Amino acid sequence: PSSPLSFLNDENTNQLYNPDFAPKQVASYPYIKPLTVFSNDKNLIFQTLRDLASNEFGWTEIAVSEGNSTFQSIATSKLFRFKDDVVVRVDN
Repeated sequence: PSSPLSFLNDENTNQLYNPDFAPKQVASYPYIKPLTVFSNDKNLIFQTLRDLASNEFGWTEIAVSEGNSTFQSIATSKLFRFKDDVVVRVDN
């Protein structure tokens, strides 16, 4: 992304993200892109994504910045129980 996300709560992350990984990540996963949703209600989108992450995906929310429309969660894979840190931001 043009303005990379950062963790809201570094103390709960497994590892800090090295910015040098960004070009490699983009090259390796070209199909992962920001989701574009057209809505006049940014707060509704933000709250809906938080609800989906928690209730449908089973992510554990660990930090929220409602002022920045950003939340951080831990996603745990079902098979091997790997934990991934996830940051979601809703932007204009």
